[in-house]
Amino acid sequence: MPGVGGYDMVKKMQELDIYRSTPIYILTARNLDGETVEMIRAEPNVKGFYPKPADHKEFTSSVHNLLNTQRSAQAPTPSGSDPD
Repeated sequence: MPGVGGYDMVKKMQELDIYRSTPIYILTARNLDGETVEMIRAEPNVKGFYPKPADHKEFTSSVHNLLNTQRSAQAPTPSGSDPD
């Protein structure tokens, strides 16, 4: 993203209600120090951080896990069932 760093973009997205809960995956070619990587990973909606060349299996597995978790959380409970 020319002109805007990934961390800056994450912070801007968190300032906007529409993007505040949007899951973010960072894929970067930059060589970042460990402290910077941990700072980015600590952001609430950053779900993954991958340096290039990324392991595509690890990346897609992480996205699938997130989608499955979201589906499970949104699944309606059967009518008439009492969770207690």
